[in-house]
Amino acid sequence: MKDRASIKRMLQGLLLTAASLIFLFVVGEVTMRLLTHPRPSTTMFQKLEHSPRLVGLIPHYEGMRNGVRVRINAAGFRDREFSEKKKKNVFRIIGLGDSVTFGAGVQIEDTYLKQLETMLNKASLQRNFEVLNMGVPAYNTYQESIYLKEKGLQYQPDLLILGFVLNDIDVLNPNWTKDRELDSPRQFRNSVVRDSEPRIFSLYRYLKNKSQLLYFLLMRVSALAKKYDLPIETESIYYRDAYKDGNEGWKIATDSLRDIAAIGKKNGCPLLVVIFPFFVNLDDSYMWAEAHSAIVSFCKREGIRVIDLFPYFKGRDGSEFWISLTDSHPNAEAHRIVAQAIYEEIKKIIE
Repeated sequence: MKDRASIKRMLQGLLLTAASLIFLFVVGEVTMRLLTHPRPSTTMFQKLEHSPRLVGLIPHYEGMRNGVRVRINAAGFRDREFSEKKKKNVFRIIGLGDSVTFGAGVQIEDTYLKQLETMLNKASLQRNFEVLNMGVPAYNTYQESIYLKEKGLQYQPDLLILGFVLNDIDVLNPNWTKDRELDSPRQFRNSVVRDSEPRIFSLYRYLKNKSQLLYFLLMRVSALAKKYDLPIETESIYYRDAYKDGNEGWKIATDSLRDIAAIGKKNGCPLLVVIFPFFVNLDDSYMWAEAHSAIVSFCKREGIRVIDLFPYFKGRDGSEFWISLTDSHPNAEAHRIVAQAIYEEIKKIIE
């Protein structure tokens, strides 16, 4: 009888513990959802059946994304309407990139490309500057090179700016549009560091997509791993080790950068590569310094102008540049700092 009573008390304790954990999880999830932006109810992406880009933005889309209203123009990029043919005395800049260049979580006028446009026009009395934002969330460098050929060159650019984020070496899997919602397109990193992706990354992304609380907790764990270099397989360690000769993603990215630079040279529009940091641990413990160096070294060998943005943010608290508590996309102030850095470099190009 005593054994049965002990087992009963143990089961009651386990049930109470489980119920408490479930209650805390529900409260935490509700709290996080109140503190963060709601997920979009409609998609702004469309499948492109006949393009290697696979997906693009839906022309004329309007909706809330990451807490701000987003409008896609008739040509399918996030900006005001532009005619393909330039007016006289116009210096036109095409901006290529992913969600950072697109401006996830910031108003279009606060993106670094539009702030750059304002800076250039305020400083110049001799010509007008137009800076077109052709960034598309989740694009990698290969897709950006295709976008330039398919659409960007039609707008007669005088300069190309490519916003490079360290996850731009993700290898594109042509099957991913068949199985997943296009609200949050993903590119599977199936060949960047190892032959197959560890299951932990698939679980990591699944949890991030389904639960705001788990996403927040996972980011805290990842941040601790970054800060103390813990032996935990995280995305941060993954990208730290990816910028090495022989990695498929890095090779595709470098081939694409060469392609974009060659296209620019042929069409009289030089390329400027702008390397964004991950906005975490912006000090001497920053774990992707070697990745930045690899990109800078490559660009210099190829004669491509490049700006490494890490020095512009070094010593600052990375989270002060996040758009929200759980989203490390750069906010309007970060975009302003980026725009100022590019502005100083462009003055050298056009003088």
